[in-house]
Amino acid sequence: MKRRSRRSIPYKIISMGILAALLISGSNYSFAKTEQTSNQSKVNVESIVQKGQEILREQKQKANLDAKNKLGITKADINKATNKPFAPKEKVRLIVELTDEPLMDIKTSVFEEKKKLKTHDQVINQLTKKRIKTKLRHQFVRGFNGFSIETEFRNMDAIKKINGVANVSIANTYSEAMKSSKGLVQAQQVWEELGFKGEGMLVGVVDSGVDYRHKDMVMSDKGKGKEKLTKENIQSKLDETEVDDRWYTDKVPTGYDWADKDDDVLPYESSHGMHVSGTIGANGDEEKDGVKGIAPNVQILAEKVFSDNGGGAYEDDIVAGINHAVEMGADVINLSLGSDGGFVGEEDDTVQKAIRLATNNGVLVVAAGGNAYYSTKNDKLSSSTKPYADNPDIGILGSPGVSPYAL
Repeated sequence: MKRRSRRSIPYKIISMGILAALLISGSNYSFAKTEQTSNQSKVNVESIVQKGQEILREQKQKANLDAKNKLGITKADINKATNKPFAPKEKVRLIVELTDEPLMDIKTSVFEEKKKLKTHDQVINQLTKKRIKTKLRHQFVRGFNGFSIETEFRNMDAIKKINGVANVSIANTYSEAMKSSKGLVQAQQVWEELGFKGEGMLVGVVDSGVDYRHKDMVMSDKGKGKEKLTKENIQSKLDETEVDDRWYTDKVPTGYDWADKDDDVLPYESSHGMHVSGTIGANGDEEKDGVKGIAPNVQILAEKVFSDNGGGAYEDDIVAGINHAVEMGADVINLSLGSDGGFVGEEDDTVQKAIRLATNNGVLVVAAGGNAYYSTKNDKLSSSTKPYADNPDIGILGSPGVSPYAL
């Protein structure tokens, strides 16, 4: 969003004038006294400078908050509308990042992973000692070192102060986003000219689930002959995971419901994940009302991150889904989800960290750009329902699609 700068020169002139006067008087005083007094005055001058800087910062912040854009909206109005207030006892999902560096290679030993998990236990034990009631959701050691918990909002500040904790943030939630078809990308031309329909490829679909029983979710004989995961070779991979994931079919070999923490990956609440999976790899008979996707012979990993109870997808569940797809050997991970007007940066975005880890380990991560037609569109301010008439902001890319490691 382009911001109009409000002139705040009067504030700065007054502040600088006061500061200069204080400095001059302080300097004259230091020349008039002994060396000991001079040192004392030097300390006073430094404190005056520090105080002056604080005054400048406060006045600058106030000027920025009071500054109005073309629609007469101040930053204070925006902060009030977009920063959802939480009641002290309201349950929230928190992402807790630890100070210890994460593992960056998916091939690291189980021993190294257990060492990292011990640091988690140390922090979690401190939570117990402080009688902070929490429910552990996920633990991460690769790409991002930390864990997610459910607890009351009032506990957030206390958790931040625990030794070993680097950062604590409220988990973002994401909504579905996908509108496309094989005709737009001319997939049929690839089939005809190269004879390739995705054989031997494994795609992780991080979404609302996949109905692996569907008549169009099948493999051709050619696809089965080259499939990456079979009922025989997948078992060793499943044995290494921390969850009860299992084999489903040749088309959808495995997956997990990270939102509800069970192995039921069917899309009860929303068919969006099925829509996405169908676009990617459905292998139905189009002459009999079936659907054929872009790469009908790929295998699909059903990484379900939208709960059966509705609502958005939490970022810790998305990270878990991404990591699982990487562990299973995915060639591509699809993220047809996001939030409009995203920000590039991993400091408070564990999903972008997970995307970087996947990319650095040879996985192509494809993320949605978003469905918004201007970046300032949101459901918080009534004025956002229409873009600016002059010089409209069209920077519409959503998060996590903004990640430089995602396509």
